[in-house]
Amino acid sequence: MGALVCGYRRRTVTSRRAWTQHRVLGIDAARGLALLGMVAVHIVPPVTDDGQLNWAHTVAAGRSSALFAVLAGVGLALLTRWTSSTPRWVRRRDRVAVATRAALLVLIGLVLGEPESGVAVILVYYGVLFLLALPFLGLSARALAAWSAGILLVVPALSHLVRPEIALPTYAVPTIDFADQGWSGVATELLLTGYYPALAWLAYLLAGLAVGRLDLRSRAVATRLLVGGVLLSAGAAALSHLLLTTAGGRAVLVEQTPSLFGRPFDQALDIGLAGTTPTGSWWWLAVAAPHSATPLDLAGTIGTSLAALGVPAARTAGDCALDAAHRPRGHEPDRLQPAHRPARRRAATHDGQRRARARPRPDRLCCAVAAAGRPGPAGMDHPEGVPLGGEPRRTRAAARPSSAAPRIPTLTRVCRSIVTLRPPYVDEPTEEDVRAAALQYVRKVSGFRRPAAHNTEAFDRAVDEIATSTTVLLDSLEVRGRAR
Repeated sequence: MGALVCGYRRRTVTSRRAWTQHRVLGIDAARGLALLGMVAVHIVPPVTDDGQLNWAHTVAAGRSSALFAVLAGVGLALLTRWTSSTPRWVRRRDRVAVATRAALLVLIGLVLGEPESGVAVILVYYGVLFLLALPFLGLSARALAAWSAGILLVVPALSHLVRPEIALPTYAVPTIDFADQGWSGVATELLLTGYYPALAWLAYLLAGLAVGRLDLRSRAVATRLLVGGVLLSAGAAALSHLLLTTAGGRAVLVEQTPSLFGRPFDQALDIGLAGTTPTGSWWWLAVAAPHSATPLDLAGTIGTSLAALGVPAARTAGDCALDAAHRPRGHEPDRLQPAHRPARRRAATHDGQRRARARPRPDRLCCAVAAAGRPGPAGMDHPEGVPLGGEPRRTRAAARPSSAAPRIPTLTRVCRSIVTLRPPYVDEPTEEDVRAAALQYVRKVSGFRRPAAHNTEAFDRAVDEIATSTTVLLDSLEVRGRAR
């Protein structure tokens, strides 16, 4: 897998090792974009003094909140990386954790909704979304994508059909006394008519769950997300324009509703609606206005969210690589130094006697390697890979002269050997730590750093099963006494 890693060192009081905390910084970059978009929506006025639309508000409206919802689904996927061999108690524990988060989000959202801030607090809707996502946590990426597409197409039409028969939206922010309108009113507001109708927004969460099931450190996956997201967003906008202009939908809507929220029809669609559309005509399902929860609005904003997730990873195929490539030689962090230290191993001779000799550790030599020229699938897999931080001990292959011109290292690939993960050496091993150890074990016993296509399924299944068994082992251990 050759994950690109950037992060901080974490060390316990009694630990003898420190390791890098793995992060997928493409997700962090997308969160930053979503945060900047939310700031723009709530601070920048939608219309300038001369009556023109503000470009910052126009770009961010609807897209930033959709990106946050997709990222919430990605977070749930990273929390629940289940396989066919995952024990039931682990699945039950994760579901309880998600439900607990949902309850906390609802509680915090109700408290934050009390002040008159003029902001439509979304946390209560997030809590409802987490509860709705519980039955989908065990599905594959393909099944999740299919469910997201089905909800995107069906729920807006059903909502358009049902809303004339139920209470009108109150456009109220959920507060502590929200339940005074009765459970039916609360359910209607949160699921169908509120600012962020949970049934329609479930398409965002399931799309994020599907993305989180993918290998987000893979450049190929990132490129597919970027290209597919751009095509989906552009296709939704083009189809909406075709239906409203060429097919005559806009004329019907303007005749029925010349203004919305005190603004002209076109300006109101550009600025955004309040979670739902009017129900006077089926042509409303053809608009792609922000916060309209129509099929084209959901599809377009899911597309921009996928593109936002794909852009950082497609550029770097990982994170913080360029920073490491431009450090002066010999000035790398100390976590890279073990890559150049020989490990003493004992080898059996032909007469049964044992002697010690120094051999380079392949699992350590794979650490701190910059892929020269174009980045390969893993740092040491590239024939011209050069370890950062000085020259390693030369092997015969490394001593051979090369006629190719030297290339500038562009990416740093970091991996790790198997280390002790139980307390007190490690307080709380992360899922990435356990999976990295399982990956190193499978690579060692199989002899493949990256298996061929016909062996990939068996290779990945072995990693998943060993990681699950390791998690069960660590959870079951009872450590007594002090480490020596």
